[in-house]
Amino acid sequence: MIDLAGNNEPKVCCRNYVAMVDYINHYGDSADIARLFSGILGPNLSRSPFYCLDGEPLSYHYLTNTLNWLPNSLNLIIFSNLGQLP
Repeated sequence: MIDLAGNNEPKVCCRNYVAMVDYINHYGDSADIARLFSGILGPNLSRSPFYCLDGEPLSYHYLTNTLNWLPNSLNLIIFSNLGQLP
């Protein structure tokens, strides 16, 4: 597991993901939301088996809280996933 708490790389506000999830809820389906966070969260949006922040596995709740920030390396994975959605 990779602990991202002390990671000094640029951060991105999770507000972006809230907007993405809202858009997908309106035009897509729940499977598309799971695909958006593929490689970041576990199957069916379960807590991450690979990444943790502040000693806790990364969660869907964390990613959809507008007050939280995420390292850019994970943001790039999410944006790559977004580009592959129908």
